[in-house]
Amino acid sequence: MSKNKKFVVIKPPLRVKYKKFCKHIRDRHRKNYIYYENDKLKINIHFLMNLLIEKLKPPINQAYVRHKKYKESDFVDAIIDVIQNNTYWNRYKGLVPGKYLNRKHNDYCKWNVYECLYRIILKEYYSTDKYAKLHYQSIDSTFVTNLYGSELYGRNVKYKSKNGINVSLITDALGVPNSVALAPGNRHDSVVAKEQLESSFFVDPNTKKVRNNNKYSQKMLGDAAYHDNDLYAKLIKKGYTPITDVNKRKTKDKDKIKQLNKMKRKYLKNSFKRIVIENCNAWIKKFPKISRVIEKTTRSFNGLLLLSLTHIVNNKLG
Repeated sequence: MSKNKKFVVIKPPLRVKYKKFCKHIRDRHRKNYIYYENDKLKINIHFLMNLLIEKLKPPINQAYVRHKKYKESDFVDAIIDVIQNNTYWNRYKGLVPGKYLNRKHNDYCKWNVYECLYRIILKEYYSTDKYAKLHYQSIDSTFVTNLYGSELYGRNVKYKSKNGINVSLITDALGVPNSVALAPGNRHDSVVAKEQLESSFFVDPNTKKVRNNNKYSQKMLGDAAYHDNDLYAKLIKKGYTPITDVNKRKTKDKDKIKQLNKMKRKYLKNSFKRIVIENCNAWIKKFPKISRVIEKTTRSFNGLLLLSLTHIVNNKLG
């Protein structure tokens, strides 16, 4: 991936075999990775990730397999430990050396382990009250400073002209992301949102199905950065009701100002519902591996981001 690429949307595995694969895992193994803690539903991420790796890794010629010092479960436990507590792979002092962990992590990214993991846990989350959770959705982005990344970064003047990337999220009423996109730090939020709306949903919100239902019709909340006519048209075409803050700069037409003031009042009535996406951005920054771009490749950062989001969703289950 070149540095000059405009942006990349984290797309879930859209091929039919991956959809069937995730459904098969849920149908056959759900009882094994589900448990209850203090009467709350939880998912055993360690077990589910080990299961996905076993099913997704390419076949190996057993005649050439060397003696293995570490088990696959050791790598999984160490990677989960790194995402929660450590910043650099080489500074990890556990059972498995950090340089081996990095190689394994890159393999899991190639095998789409993290995408399938996040898709399955979101399916579990939306198995109850799906349309009630999706009634109010929020879109926003957070800036992540780039340290060692070699792909997909840009200089943002709002953050002291630092190099970095924007992580764009669409969350539901409880702050759970159902869509994720990465963009260079110098790309405008509305530009990224237009591409993000196309095919980046891990769970199909079925906006057109409920667009005429007052109880479950889906509304998209955004700040003034998303006040864009082209974006409004895309949202309305998909079945959303856009509710965003307005940008009145250089507007002198009195009729247009009245219209913008009306949109502003509508936004202010619902603006308190956007706090969930601000909380989600803060939760992401609590993971040391996500608070700054330390991974060299975008694919590696994507995998860590999805793994961190998996932990966030797991706390929302039950």
